[in-house]
Amino acid sequence: MMRSLAERAPMLFRKNVISVDILTQSEEQVLEAITGCFSQSGGVPELGLGNAEVNVVFSTWWLHLTLCENARHHRRWSVIGQWVMWGLSLTATLVAVLSSSMGSGIIARMNGLAPGPYPFKPPEADDPPPPDPDPPAADPAPVEEAPVDACARRMLELAQPLIHHAVGRSLMLTDALVHQIHEYLNLSIIILPITLALVVTVNSRMAWRDKWSVCIMAADTLTGEIYKFRMGTCEYDQNKPAGKDADGNDLPPLSAKEKSRIARALFVSRVQSFYGAAVTELSQASSLRMTRVLRSKKIAPESQLINRANQEEKPTLAQWFQLKEHVERHYHRTAWVFPRGISFLLWMSALRPYLSQKTMKEEMKETILELVEQSRVRLRGTEPLTDSESKLIRRTLAAKLGLPGHMFDSVKDEIRVLQRTVVVSLAEEEKKKAIKQGESDVEAGTSAVDDGAGVISTSTPSKGGMAAMGAAMGAAMKTTKSKEEDIGDDSTMRDIIMDMQGLGKPRTDDNETLKRVKSKQRKINAENRPNRLPEDDYLCGPLTLDTYMCYRVRPVIAKFQKHANKLSWRLSFIEIIGFCIQSSGSIFGTMHFDEWVAFTVAIAAVLQSFIEFMQLRNQVTSLNLALRDLQGLCVFWDSLSIVRRRTAAVKMQVVASTETAILMVTDAHTTASSNTITSVAKQLAQDADQSDAAEAE
Repeated sequence: MMRSLAERAPMLFRKNVISVDILTQSEEQVLEAITGCFSQSGGVPELGLGNAEVNVVFSTWWLHLTLCENARHHRRWSVIGQWVMWGLSLTATLVAVLSSSMGSGIIARMNGLAPGPYPFKPPEADDPPPPDPDPPAADPAPVEEAPVDACARRMLELAQPLIHHAVGRSLMLTDALVHQIHEYLNLSIIILPITLALVVTVNSRMAWRDKWSVCIMAADTLTGEIYKFRMGTCEYDQNKPAGKDADGNDLPPLSAKEKSRIARALFVSRVQSFYGAAVTELSQASSLRMTRVLRSKKIAPESQLINRANQEEKPTLAQWFQLKEHVERHYHRTAWVFPRGISFLLWMSALRPYLSQKTMKEEMKETILELVEQSRVRLRGTEPLTDSESKLIRRTLAAKLGLPGHMFDSVKDEIRVLQRTVVVSLAEEEKKKAIKQGESDVEAGTSAVDDGAGVISTSTPSKGGMAAMGAAMGAAMKTTKSKEEDIGDDSTMRDIIMDMQGLGKPRTDDNETLKRVKSKQRKINAENRPNRLPEDDYLCGPLTLDTYMCYRVRPVIAKFQKHANKLSWRLSFIEIIGFCIQSSGSIFGTMHFDEWVAFTVAIAAVLQSFIEFMQLRNQVTSLNLALRDLQGLCVFWDSLSIVRRRTAAVKMQVVASTETAILMVTDAHTTASSNTITSVAKQLAQDADQSDAAEAE
C-alpha cells in the first residue's frame, strides 16, 4: 500500500514526509525542515488524476516554446529588413551626393573642372615660366569631356595602386569604361530610391516587428502564469473563505482535491485567453509553427498508431533538456548542464516523476548490455571498466537519451560509480544463473525414475556437483531469509522513503577504484555545496519559495544588471557618435562641402532610427526600474525569518513583484501590438475582482 502510494505521489514523500534528527541537527535546521514541510501545497493526489497535473504545465511550456520560436523568426526578418532599409537609404544618399560633387561640387572643384571656392588651393608660383620663342603647331582642339566623366577618370587613376594590390593587375582606363561608370551612377540614382520604397512597403506590410512583439509578450505572460500556478499564489491561491450560500450561511471549506481542481481549471482558462489573443492577433497575416521540440520527423505508416497513442505521455529527458536549455538562455542568458556539487542520481530521482523515463540504473544497464552484444565493451566479472570503456558507455548513454555527448562529462565520477554498480549486479546475475544451472545438473544426475520397473536408482554426484548444490542451497536460504526480512521488517518502508530522499546509508564496496571515485565525488560535493541548497527548478510540479528566489529571482537580477550596463553603454556610444556626425556637418558647410552635409544628416537619421527601432531608451529605463523593485525585494527577503518566509502573503508579494518586473521589461522593447496581451490581462483581473465582490455579497 505504502509502496504504491510512493510511486503514485513521489513528491509527497520528498517534500511533505521528511526526517529530522534532533540530536545532530540544530534548532534552526529542524525548524526550517518542519516549516518547509507544512508550507508545501498539495498532498495525496486525486485518484485517477493520472498525468493531468504534469501534462497541463508541460503543454503550456510547449505553447511558450512555440511562441518564442516564432518570435525569433519574426525578429530575425524584421532586423534584416530594417538593416536593408538603412543600407539602401545611406547608399542612395551617398550616390546622389557623389553625383552632385563630381558634377559641380567639391570633387569637380578639386580637379579644376568647376568654378567655385576650394579651401585647399595649391600655392601659385612666384615667377611664371618664360614664353617659348618657337611654339609648336597647335593640335586640333580635343572634344571636351563631361565633368562627371573627368572626375570618374581622375578617381580611378588615384585608385590604380589599390586595384593593382587587390587583383594583381592595373585597370585599363578607356573612354568607354569611364562613360559606363557614369551611366551606372545615373542609373543607381533612379534604382536605389525605387528599391528603398519597395523594402519599406514590404516591411510595413509583413509587420514582422509587430508579430514579434505579440509572440514574445504572450510567451513571457504564459511563463508568469506557469510559475504562479506552480507556487499556488496570486490568482491560484485557493486558501480563502468558501463564501456563503443563498441563506447567508458559511459554506464548508473546500478540500485539497477541490482546491487543486479549481486552480487547474482557472490556469487552463487563463492560458487559453492569452494564447487565443495572440493567435487572433496573428491570424490575419501569418500562422504559428509548432515548436521543433514536438515536431516529429517523418514517421513510417506502420508507426503512426504508436506515435499517436503516445501523444499524452510525459515528456522525455531530451525534450525536458531542450526546454530547460531554452529557459536558461531566454531568461538568464546562461548555458545549462547537469548540476555539479550535489548527488546527480538524487537530482535525477527528483526529476523522474515528471518524465516518461526509466531510472538511470535501468538505462545504464541496457546501454552496457547493448555495447556488450556489439563487442564494443567486454565485461570481466567484477573487474572495473577501463577509462575508454567508461567514456564510451557515457557517450552512448547520452546519445540514447537524446542528449549532447558531453552532457555527462560534468558528473562523470558519479556516472562511473553507477557503471560500477551495474557491472557488479550483472556479474551477480551471471553467477546466479551458473548456480541455478549447476543445481539443475545435479538434480538430473542424482536421481532417475524407471517408469517401467518402478525402481528409483541413485548415483553418487561428483565433487563439482556437490559444490554447486551447496552453493545453490546457500543462495536459496539467503534469498528466503532476505524475503522474510523484506516482509517482516517494520523499518523497510522507512528505508525506502529515506532512499528516495537521498538519506539512505551508503553501501560498502571493497573495490579500491570505486572507493577512490566515491571519495572524490564526496569531496567535490562538500566543496561546492552551500550550507542550505534548495531543490532545483524542474519546470514542473510544486515550487517552494526558496527555490523560486534561488533559481528565478536572483538569476533574473544578474541578467538585468548585465543587460542594463550593456544597453546603457550602447545608447551613450551611439548618441556620442550622432553628435560628432552632426557637428561634422557644420564643419563641412563652413568648408564649402555643401553636398556632403546631406550625407551627415542621413547618417545621423539612421543612428536615431536605430535607437528608436531597438527601443534603447525604454529598455534602459525599464531595466533600471525592474532592478529597483527586484533588489528591494531581495533586501526584504533577507530581512525575514524562516517562519515569515513560509507565509502566503510573502509568497504572493515575491511572485507578483518578480513576474510584473519581467513583463515590464518585455513590454518596454515591444511595439503597441503587444497591448493586446496586456488588455487581456487587465480584463481577466477585472473579471476576478467582480467575481470576488459577488462572492462577498
